[in-house]
Amino acid sequence: MSKLRDDFLWGGAVTAHQTEGAYDQDGKVPAVCDLLATPGKSTFKEGIDSYHRFDEDFALLEKLDVQCYRFSVDWSRIAPDGKTINEKGLEFYDRFLDSMITHHIEPMCSLYHFEMPLSLMEEKNGFYSREVTEDFVKLAEMLVDRWHDKIKLWISFNEQNSIGQLGSKKTAYGAVKPEGVTEEAFVSQLVHNTFVAHAKIARKVHSYPGLKILGHGAGILGHSMAEDSRSMS
Repeated sequence: MSKLRDDFLWGGAVTAHQTEGAYDQDGKVPAVCDLLATPGKSTFKEGIDSYHRFDEDFALLEKLDVQCYRFSVDWSRIAPDGKTINEKGLEFYDRFLDSMITHHIEPMCSLYHFEMPLSLMEEKNGFYSREVTEDFVKLAEMLVDRWHDKIKLWISFNEQNSIGQLGSKKTAYGAVKPEGVTEEAFVSQLVHNTFVAHAKIARKVHSYPGLKILGHGAGILGHSMAEDSRSMS
């Protein structure tokens, strides 16, 4: 029987908007992920209420011998206008991380998982804007500085390759193709901006010994299996 490597981490992965709840508490504002909810089925408003029950959750995960927990930091909670820090939001994640570590679980942090404040999409067109991209980089660098002694494993973007999918509206990245701009130019600008952001975040992560930035090129990639329908007949 083959044996797992000694550095293999047994764990799970979630997002803030799928688990936290508390969608209108302590300064949080609507995010672009709210537009991705399924009407009548999921609104991301309650999740599993981990905003209030994370300590119970981590106690249960410890009993299951879970070693690692990937989570995301909700941009719309920690900087509701995109750049001004909401201390209540940061203090929540301070407590969240302390509890995780107390329960002997290693944190893995996704810095962007579709939780941009909705206003940045409506007013500035999200990651199509270099201003928004730079604000995100500054926020990410601040988080690395704040938590470098608690988090060793960092992810810049979730499923960055999804930018090339789903037509001219990239809701997950807060952007809509402007009039007069080709699809190719639109996607290229989004990809460029997120690549530059990833590089700057990676440089910050690598400035601390022992920290790692994970993924390929610009974060974690999304993979889906496809099969030729002709082979299924």
